[in-house]
Amino acid sequence: MTFDPARWQRIDELFNILKSKREVWKQLHPGKDFPGVVILQIDQDVKAVVVKSVFQTAAFSGYPN
Repeated sequence: MTFDPARWQRIDELFNILKSKREVWKQLHPGKDFPGVVILQIDQDVKAVVVKSVFQTAAFSGYPN
């Protein structure tokens, strides 16, 4: 993936990792609602557009919190 720092976008590799983790959680906890919590540790020098893309990617992959 080529990252264009001028705009938000989904980060495919992160999306695939989070989606897989969500699917495993659902298999291990059938019938329960997925909590969808992501905890991020972000360096203060990371540009806001990158942070926004990470948040957007997490939301797209089923992590609303």
